[in-house]
Amino acid sequence: ALDAVDVGFRDRALRSAARAMPVEDVPVLIVEIDDRSVQQLGRFPWSRGRFAELTRVLHAGGASAIAVDVLFVEPADSSGDAAFVRAVADAGMVVLASAQAAGTGTARFLEPPPALAAAAGGVGHITVREDPDGTLRRYPFLLPVDGGVYPSLAYALLEVAGAERVDVPLAGDGTLAVNYASMSPSSLERHSFVDALAWTPRDAAAAVRGRAVIVATNFTGGVDVGPTPLGPRTPSSYVHAYALQTVLSGRVLRDAPAWLPLFLAAALLALLHHPLILGTPVRTALGVVTAAALVTAGCWALLRWGGYVLPPAYPAAAALLFGATHGLAEWRSSLEGRRRAESFLRRFVGTKMDRRITRGAGAELHSQRAEVTVMFCDLCDFTAFANRAEADQVVDVLRTFGQDTLDTISTH
Repeated sequence: ALDAVDVGFRDRALRSAARAMPVEDVPVLIVEIDDRSVQQLGRFPWSRGRFAELTRVLHAGGASAIAVDVLFVEPADSSGDAAFVRAVADAGMVVLASAQAAGTGTARFLEPPPALAAAAGGVGHITVREDPDGTLRRYPFLLPVDGGVYPSLAYALLEVAGAERVDVPLAGDGTLAVNYASMSPSSLERHSFVDALAWTPRDAAAAVRGRAVIVATNFTGGVDVGPTPLGPRTPSSYVHAYALQTVLSGRVLRDAPAWLPLFLAAALLALLHHPLILGTPVRTALGVVTAAALVTAGCWALLRWGGYVLPPAYPAAAALLFGATHGLAEWRSSLEGRRRAESFLRRFVGTKMDRRITRGAGAELHSQRAEVTVMFCDLCDFTAFANRAEADQVVDVLRTFGQDTLDTISTH
């Protein structure tokens, strides 16, 4: 349950910390095969001649690399296929998609036809890996299968674009923790496929020069979507784009240093043992809630500005558990102290006065000014009696004497 809390916290933190930035500053953009493109160009899939046209437009506009997030597995029409092969070969920086065959768990991949693959600058897989709750948080940057390693579409795109080598912290399974806070969704520039086909050389240069382009489907009934920290239905092309932005921006997510949780635990213990907190139950409760809030805020700040992932649920839960345990101990100690006080008072005052003192009598026990009569008495041989009698006998004698004296005074 706490792991689920940590995951939810991380997703919300990434969404809230997403940076809004000018679209021209984002090194990747998307050309979408959207509903309007399908309406104007006809039912999808199209002849690969359409992709040949777009490839030439983007290449002429100065795109640094082009990734086509569409599977071309079988030959289609010969003229369109040939045109696409020529356009891909002429550009020299087109990355094509492959995918691991569903449900096989083996190295059988769906790949472009040999002639098309040979013309491409690279081939990258578009296989995704979901977390146990079905959310896409990690990107299979390098996919190990049957002793081999298959590069992802984003990896191949970086290679073809000639991006500078970046230290990418990958998990043991080759996945990259995607930083969905590296840019806001509104910063990801998107263009319709049909609009891009109509670009003039000047339009194309203004849109794509020096930038990587992902061509992907995003029309009704023809787009791969899945839940991400961005929302429940995120197109797969966005996941590729965010993986690229994570690497190119240098805003990679890393696990917090090993010493940081220890430091946080020590700071929490020091804070929770402060005299200002370990006072009344109310102060203890306020202190514990404040400590849990500070832990959560600190973890958010680390993720937002440092890119360090430090789950807050366990330290926050430890603070709450400490507060509950300490509060229970204080309550039991207070209850025991009350019982001892009642037992002690009953030895010297009446039961009615005992209850007024130990349970509170409101204004009746506040300071008062009244006329009183003081009587000093001396019991004959009381000292000798007290020395040889038991304590309970002495108290009984004093109580009886006091009560009889009080009754006599009250009567007269």
